[in-house]
Amino acid sequence: MKKIITKILLLVFLFTIIDVNTAKAQTLNQVAQMANAMCPIKLSDGLNITQINVEDDYLNYIYNMETDVNPTQSTKILAQNLEKTKQNTLKTITGQSNFKTLFQILQGHNGISITFMDNNDESTAIKVKISVQELKQAMEQEVSPEERVQILISSSQGLLPLKLDDEISITSISIIGDDVVYVYTINEDLVTMQEKTKILKDPESRKNIIQNLTSDLVSHQQTKIIANANKNMVYKYVGNKSNESVELKITNAELLEALNK
Repeated sequence: MKKIITKILLLVFLFTIIDVNTAKAQTLNQVAQMANAMCPIKLSDGLNITQINVEDDYLNYIYNMETDVNPTQSTKILAQNLEKTKQNTLKTITGQSNFKTLFQILQGHNGISITFMDNNDESTAIKVKISVQELKQAMEQEVSPEERVQILISSSQGLLPLKLDDEISITSISIIGDDVVYVYTINEDLVTMQEKTKILKDPESRKNIIQNLTSDLVSHQQTKIIANANKNMVYKYVGNKSNESVELKITNAELLEALNK
């Protein structure tokens, strides 16, 4: 269950800006040195920031994606939606609380770049560059909490339907009223809807699912965006043969409580 809940929108947060205390830094090199001292940083299973440096006058983040841990996460998949991901990323990172301080230090430099590799293999590397001017333009465009949820969802549409394992695939993500709804298709040859219903109705399972919403940086950020937009989270499981369904709803109040623990 944990893998299913936390890995859905992983690619959205590949560009997470590290919360460096940039107020103590005077130069871009100092920012990179302070941030790099934190590396390697585990964002979630199979996703790590391995190095932060200055390259070609860009503040460069190097991400390693372990495809054996999470096969749905790779530079090939990322490359299919690179420009859209870049635009969504601009709106996401420029809205973070510490970014304005970092942006001041970026003045006079080229901007931010992000290098992605599969399994530390440089031959798979792809790079995204975001100029200071692009960052400035994005900062001038106010993004509402509702729009941040839309960005979260739209960034994943190109990956769907997405097979998570032999038992389950995620087929859609949408906003319905006050709910962010994740729809999963269950392979009933391997697990029955009765078994899935029993798991979801178990209080201990529900408790574990809610705890997993903040178990790593990626999951925490995802949950925070949804909670700040006053949305609930709904997980709907549908049998691939019977078309029977069962839902698990986590209220906005429960999301906020989980974030505050």
